[in-house]
Amino acid sequence: RDTKARELYDKSLASFEKLGLFKTSEQGTFYVADSNSGSTGRSMDHLACFAGGMFALGATDKHDIWFERGKMLTQTCRKSYAQTETQLGPEKLVFTNQVDAVGQGHFDRRYLLRPET
Repeated sequence: RDTKARELYDKSLASFEKLGLFKTSEQGTFYVADSNSGSTGRSMDHLACFAGGMFALGATDKHDIWFERGKMLTQTCRKSYAQTETQLGPEKLVFTNQVDAVGQGHFDRRYLLRPET
């Protein structure tokens, strides 16, 4: 077992909490907020969807809080895909009183043909 890698992984997860990056929208959708100069926003970049798998894979079992967070984040991303005509997620998911996990502006709604997604 690679204890050093696990230690670094756990430290990185602790920083998510310390920085207040975990948010729940007013509609109850869990997301990892963007951060700019120390303040968190009401949006999430699409690439943050990969963190759902990272959280779940690092969990000790299905009852681990990180497994649950991974599951909730994956559900958020799936929700964003289901809300589009093409079933492709926006580059940036926005969470406000009026919208939940959708792309708002022209840049947010476009698809960059990223092979990893």
